[in-house]
Amino acid sequence: MKTSLHDYFSQLPDPRIQRNKKHLLIDIIVLSIIAVLCGAESWDSIELFGKSNEITAIPELLNILDIEGCIITIDAMGSQKKIAETIIDKQADYILALKGNQGYLKEDVQNTFLRQRTCHGK
Repeated sequence: MKTSLHDYFSQLPDPRIQRNKKHLLIDIIVLSIIAVLCGAESWDSIELFGKSNEITAIPELLNILDIEGCIITIDAMGSQKKIAETIIDKQADYILALKGNQGYLKEDVQNTFLRQRTCHGK
């Protein structure tokens, strides 16, 4: 049985004072682990990694992970052609979120599903 980082570390008690919490402990732990995997070597570099945007952080992460045969899911912010190409090049599949502000892409996808439904009589 596979366990995610979130599942594994979510049971840790948070020793911080309630009023000083800006982020969930689990978010800090997972972000720190991912930052170190991407090359962060200090708390300052982990903070910088956490402040970077997804479009620059996702490719860094994909380049160091063995994702062959995996299905990668990414929200709409990470739905970039270069990111999709990287996933394909590493012999993985992806599910990327789609928002209405992505030109005609949303309409094209909706029409594709509509044609499929019509072709199969549903």
